[in-house]
Amino acid sequence: MHFWLTSLFSLLAAIIGGWIAGRYAVHAQKHAVKEQRAIDLEAERRAVNGTLQAIKPELEVFNAELVGDLKRKFGDWDKQKPRNEQQDEREPFAIPPVTHNYFIVYDLNAGMLGRITKAELTKKIVTTYARAKSLMDAVNFYSPRYQERERLSRGVGSEPAQAQGLDLGLRNWANETIRERLEAVERDLPTLLEDIQKYLESSGADTPGG
Repeated sequence: MHFWLTSLFSLLAAIIGGWIAGRYAVHAQKHAVKEQRAIDLEAERRAVNGTLQAIKPELEVFNAELVGDLKRKFGDWDKQKPRNEQQDEREPFAIPPVTHNYFIVYDLNAGMLGRITKAELTKKIVTTYARAKSLMDAVNFYSPRYQERERLSRGVGSEPAQAQGLDLGLRNWANETIRERLEAVERDLPTLLEDIQKYLESSGADTPGG
């Protein structure tokens, strides 16, 4: 009888011990998964913030250099003749091709934008970059044609007349295509930079000078 009770108690103890150990193992596993998820989310947050912290100065450089230069050139051009008066009397003006890649950070980290927790900000970034690249394409379409016009204008025979024949197309491209795309970028960039700064601040990023 004593042996039987001892065996029963041993069996119950083993069952209870196994149940407790199992419960603890499940709890520990759930806790580990939860901890790992928190670590992954923090790593993702830091990665997103790091990308935005790099994109912001990239856009600021683009705004200061290409956008600023084009604004000055159009301003000088408009001083020759008002934009909506006697435009056909204005000579086309030189715009150098865009040879610098202003969008290295964006191109290398575009996939990270999908992890931004504010979808509207992601949309604004993608839209603004698309418009900025479209502006660069418009400049690079115009520039070699202007250079050809300049070459012909210094030529002999019928070449100067050929150069004049290019003026209308160049004026229209500069005034309608480049200027319109420039104005779209000018409209979008300031608010986008503000939105990026607000996002970084709200997500706890270290933004010195922000």
